[in-house]
Amino acid sequence: MRISFHRRAATIAVAALISACGASQTAPAATPGGDPPSWDTNKDGAADWAETAAAASAKFAKLDTNHDGYVDAKELAAANVDRSLLDKGDKDHDGKLTKDEYLALVRAAFDTADADHDDKVSAAEIKTAAGQNLVLLVTEGAVLAP
Repeated sequence: MRISFHRRAATIAVAALISACGASQTAPAATPGGDPPSWDTNKDGAADWAETAAAASAKFAKLDTNHDGYVDAKELAAANVDRSLLDKGDKDHDGKLTKDEYLALVRAAFDTADADHDDKVSAAEIKTAAGQNLVLLVTEGAVLAP
């Protein structure tokens, strides 16, 4: 059974709140054991932009089920992805999300998650709320509400 976007977002929000309140529990890691992002293909302990862009490109290809180079609301609905991805990323307002528009969203999320600005997202950075947002965007095609 798939967890709805809203339930997942709520879970992440609660985990971030617990962490922010100084509770002894920590927010759940994006991958088991607090490992770096699953798309860390060179296994150096962090995902750089090239690895992140490659993973995001693969996700876009999965979302673009008719292979026309665009993702529209119908394809998002079929993939159980909230329309907010289209609303947030469709900069030219044509009702379709291009790969470049999607990658621009991912790049913005990547830059936000990269707290030390070393052009890599580490295991520690992926545990943050910004890191969790990046994980959702790259692996699920989902975005958190602003």
